[in-house]
Amino acid sequence: MCLQALAGHDATTPFFLYFAIQAVHTPYDPVPGWKGDTYEGMLWDSDVYIGAIVDSLKEKQMYEKTLIVYSADNGGTGEGKNYPLRGEKHTNWQGGMRAAAFISGGLIPEAMRGSRNPTNFHIVDWYPTFCFLAGVAGTDDPPEPPSAVDPSQPGKNIYGTKSFPAVDGVNVWPLIVSPPAPANRSAAHQYLVLSKEVILAGDHKLLVAQNFGWPHTADNGWKPASGGQFTKPSETMPCMATDLAGGLNGSLPGVPGQLPCLFDTSADESERHDVAESNAALVTELWAELNHTVLTAFCKVGTEFSKTPGCDSTPPDMLGSCDPACASKYWRGKGGGAGPVCGVPGC
Repeated sequence: MCLQALAGHDATTPFFLYFAIQAVHTPYDPVPGWKGDTYEGMLWDSDVYIGAIVDSLKEKQMYEKTLIVYSADNGGTGEGKNYPLRGEKHTNWQGGMRAAAFISGGLIPEAMRGSRNPTNFHIVDWYPTFCFLAGVAGTDDPPEPPSAVDPSQPGKNIYGTKSFPAVDGVNVWPLIVSPPAPANRSAAHQYLVLSKEVILAGDHKLLVAQNFGWPHTADNGWKPASGGQFTKPSETMPCMATDLAGGLNGSLPGVPGQLPCLFDTSADESERHDVAESNAALVTELWAELNHTVLTAFCKVGTEFSKTPGCDSTPPDMLGSCDPACASKYWRGKGGGAGPVCGVPGC
């Protein structure tokens, strides 16, 4: 389908393709023509398809103006190898949260090809970055600002029925074509919240607890480079404990009586050494910022939220016209089979 869409595209007009590769996900299926490890064969298969897309772009003389972003959405699990990172998918360790990614294409300046960018980026940054490259606004501000966060009322709905969070990603294109020198991991985000329990600030990572709902007994350690079983840690850390309540439900992160861990991910990318005790001021700063951000979550579940429209569903007057038949026809005309039914152009 992707190759067909590209083959039929007018090369004089912009082209956007979102290709969600399922080939390296479970279930692990043997790849025809591949002899060897099944997981590695699945990765090879995805590489073949990416290569076919690149070849088609070059044949249509579109490659030189193309940006290709290749990114995982989380760390590996099962046969996935995260070495030397700790943990895996479903955990708050770097093995679950630091995803492999690279960019390519003729749009990348020659001086930057083959380089490594030091900045802490997040996958949400691609939306405003793509918008910038397309020449359109990458913001989406609410018609009314939210009310202030109140730590004494963690379940408070600060958005009501007329507000919502603005886009929190940033345009990172300037940092890609001209990375900061000296290296500055906070160039895009002074603080970067990755989950209810994790916040980054430059080289440092505050980890409050493991996320609720997943067993973490086995995956608190490290897998060797060759894969296989986890090596269990020889000592316990407070951040190995599982957070109390699942989801962003109005409660602040953390386990009563347990302090967060702090890691220097530059000097200790395997998260073996908790440096919280020697950096008490930084722990306080990051924990306060994490708590504040958690309280700005749009769809927390709590008593007030269950009574207030605007979180679990969008208010009708903000949806726009909803015409399923018209929307279906519109998306089919765009080469797809499904999409939003409300607010669709021409419907």
